[in-house]
Amino acid sequence: MILKGRNRHLLKLLLFCGIINCLSLAGISNRISAQPRIDSSVEFVEFWSDYESIFLLYPNLVKQIFLSIVDLKGNQRIATKHIRNEVLTCGVGSNSLSECRLDQLKLIRRQQKISNKITVPVNITSISGKPYKKSKSRYVLTIRWQPILFHPPVISVKNFCRYLGSANESKYYKVKKGLDQIQINPVFENKVSVITSKSRALNLLNLYRNPPADYKDTFLFQVDVAHMKQITNTAIFDLYLKATRVKINYLMFQTTKELLL
Repeated sequence: MILKGRNRHLLKLLLFCGIINCLSLAGISNRISAQPRIDSSVEFVEFWSDYESIFLLYPNLVKQIFLSIVDLKGNQRIATKHIRNEVLTCGVGSNSLSECRLDQLKLIRRQQKISNKITVPVNITSISGKPYKKSKSRYVLTIRWQPILFHPPVISVKNFCRYLGSANESKYYKVKKGLDQIQINPVFENKVSVITSKSRALNLLNLYRNPPADYKDTFLFQVDVAHMKQITNTAIFDLYLKATRVKINYLMFQTTKELLL
């Protein structure tokens, strides 16, 4: 009887320890799952709201902005040459000691091996498809996504000149009258088409009837062109970004040069 009582006590003790261990493991599991993940939408907003990030991606925008916000003085050819050689860059052979902003940006790009293309995690809103006219075994897919809203970066003309290390006025140029600030407005291509096999297209159309919202699909963008327009005291630079490739459900596709609807 004593042995049976001890066995029952030992069984209860083991059962209690087992419950405690399970609860502890569950707590550890919950703590692990509660660790904050990197939010792709936050990264997107932070990058495209920062003019320095954009300049590092596309340094030539610095040159375009400066040449667009100033009026040249005297001989325009000489004035332009002075700006290019003395304000924007420091001539051939510039090195890490260069004080010119454009040289510094290009140096950082070389050191960090930064590409002129950037991958953007996206949530696809819809995929539609149709047979490809030139081949019955292939399909054209039209893929749409909606960029996240963010505040486009704004910098005062004074701070932009300070960023370049240049004066607001010299004997070669003068900042346009009434211009106080610069806004960079990234404009993303939000609709592309790709050509793929019929079987793969039908599979994707089925999978994306209800598109996932996990930012696991991506678009690869590169700068296409930038246009400037002045509204009151602001120079707005629309920076158009064209999608060259898309990754959907872990499959990579080359976009068509022209949109095929």
